Amino acid sequence: MRTHGPTTHEAQLIAGHVDYPQGLVSAGTIVLAGRTLNADEHTFGIVEFGGDSEAAALKIVHEDPAACHGVVSAE
Repeated sequence: MRTHGPTTHEAQLIAGHVDYPQGLVSAGTIVLAGRTLNADEHTFGIVEFGGDSEAAALKIVHEDPAACHGVVSAE
């Protein structure tokens, strides 16, 4: 059974998802980040990394709390 809106655990992961990039911005690893303004199933975000390789960027993406727990998808 699916609930309306996030569960408590999912909300915590989303909070981590919002906080996670802040240190990366401060370190200069993230150059640009943002999301679309719509608030439906078509919402997405985009992040521009200033890193050494695609593998380094993917490592960062997959360490995002919400992405690694399947609350958001990342590619």
